[in-house]
Amino acid sequence: MARAPVVERGSAGDVDSLGETQHAPSGDDGKTLPLSGGGPPSGADPSLAEHGFAARYATVDALGAGGMGEVVLCRDRRVGREIAMKRIRREWSSDAGVRARFVLEARVQGSLEHPAVVPVYDLGLTAEGEAYFTMKRVRGTNLEQVLASLAAGDPTVERAYSRRKLLTALAQVCLAVELAHGRGLVHRDLKPGNVMFGDFGEVYVLDWGLAKVPGALAALPSTGAPLSQGKLTSAGSMLGTPGYMAPEQARGEELDARADVYALGAILFEILTLRPLHEGSTGAALIASALAGADAHASSRAPDRDVPPELEAAWERATALDPRDRLSSARALHDAIERYLDGDRDLERRRALAASHVELAQAAVEIALSTAQSAEAARRKALAELGRALALDPANEVAAQTLVRLMTEPPKTLPREVEEDLAATVRRTSRVAGRVGGVGFLAMFGLLPVIVAMGVRSWLLVAACAASVAVGAGASFAMTLRKPPRGLFPVVQLASFALVAATSRMFGPLVAAPTLALSLAIGMIFHPQRARVPVILALGCGSFLVPLLLEQAGVLDASYASVGDALCIRPHMTSLPRGASIAYLAASSASILAAITLYVGRLRDALATAERRLSVQSWQLRHMVPARFAASADGSASRL
Repeated sequence: MARAPVVERGSAGDVDSLGETQHAPSGDDGKTLPLSGGGPPSGADPSLAEHGFAARYATVDALGAGGMGEVVLCRDRRVGREIAMKRIRREWSSDAGVRARFVLEARVQGSLEHPAVVPVYDLGLTAEGEAYFTMKRVRGTNLEQVLASLAAGDPTVERAYSRRKLLTALAQVCLAVELAHGRGLVHRDLKPGNVMFGDFGEVYVLDWGLAKVPGALAALPSTGAPLSQGKLTSAGSMLGTPGYMAPEQARGEELDARADVYALGAILFEILTLRPLHEGSTGAALIASALAGADAHASSRAPDRDVPPELEAAWERATALDPRDRLSSARALHDAIERYLDGDRDLERRRALAASHVELAQAAVEIALSTAQSAEAARRKALAELGRALALDPANEVAAQTLVRLMTEPPKTLPREVEEDLAATVRRTSRVAGRVGGVGFLAMFGLLPVIVAMGVRSWLLVAACAASVAVGAGASFAMTLRKPPRGLFPVVQLASFALVAATSRMFGPLVAAPTLALSLAIGMIFHPQRARVPVILALGCGSFLVPLLLEQAGVLDASYASVGDALCIRPHMTSLPRGASIAYLAASSASILAAITLYVGRLRDALATAERRLSVQSWQLRHMVPARFAASADGSASRL
């Protein structure tokens, strides 16, 4: 988002401009030293002779330009160094108000002897009567550019400008501003663009052109007439940059040092959140936000940033709407930053913030454990808030209790990520089950020679058995494909119970067929692709009860007959020679027993694995929360 430009509303009053007869302060002999012209004192080094502005300063390059001024790089031939020269742009050089403020800016900046204020070397007029002042040339980048690069995730800037470095720099800025306040100055345009980082660790506060000055400084001699602050800024005027100016500054009211404290608080907010305190696409929108009061809570404005609560408290006080509620001084903000950098944590503030996070988490937990559509999002929010609460206050009992409840009470509906993980697990295990089922069906073909050896009475029933086995094997192996066709599992079910129905005509519906149906039902119920239990029950019972009912109704020939005290089986698919029949029954019974054992064993292993995972989770939970909650965690886990 582009930052709004400096806003200046209102007109400057009548002020005397710099004249060509302006002189520097008097020398030791009481005589006036001219700014230009004249020769060196007797016996002085001829290289120090004054030969005029053009002879001393050589313009090298342009460094920047603003609305009314420009800064150029110059070579000071007398001293032998490069300096920065600020001068009024030609189209504004005849404006008395602009010239007066220009001179005042040089005097304000020159009066502040502080490492974070660029020193002023010279103030004067060119041969053409244009005002200028020279100062130290500063090389580097400003805080606005640094913050923009950090917000964009520039790794080079992240390495060069750590949070500690930025906070240390802001603490230095606070002291420079405190020095200005001690001399009655108010900067009125503090913002990231006016904080400069030098190439060798220097930090500077720039652009004192909008500073509010005390009468004593404004009354320093210029052309004989004092410069009063009232003449420079008319009543009700607004000076500053929207987004950083205090509410009273936006209203054009009388200002004091607390307006600068507000701007420093806004800069601190931006350093830690990488977002401006006031957001808007126009200057009017930014001013409206300042007048209404922006949300200064990092938890809502920048939840992804790890913001120290003690610094959040500092900027909240610094940016209070009412100046009476703000931090009393720039030094107070400096001290808050230094306390953080020194590791002095505000424990009570952390506890208060932890309690607010717990309150939000508790409300989210109630939704997370309900059937609401927002339960999944509420669970995420609850976990995030509890994580923040325990990070701020690890001994918070309510946070620990809430965490235990959230982790031990299952949700009514699974989160979407869990559903996806389970679906992926089902796909993997379905492929394994498909291979096992396919092999099992193929193994049934091994009984065909035994059936043929017994003596086939109905090739149609034998073909039905073979077809059921073939269809079941084909559908089972098709389930092992990476992208299997839909509807394969119902095909396996129908083929399995069709096989039961066909084999019921070998020994009758009540011999072997129910046991085979039982083994198949167990396999279907524990198959990864869950089937409805009523459907499995209906198919399993129907596979041998339907043939029995048809026999009782006379539709099919009866399979059982009583001969004296004996119940005789009348086979319809094959003959029942003693040896082959016993071999068939032994083989089929052993196969069914093996299948049931494998199914139940697999279920036991799955349950054991799940129990191990729950036990590990319970153990981890006991070590994550205070020991006094371990019993409640164990009790909750045992009820699952």
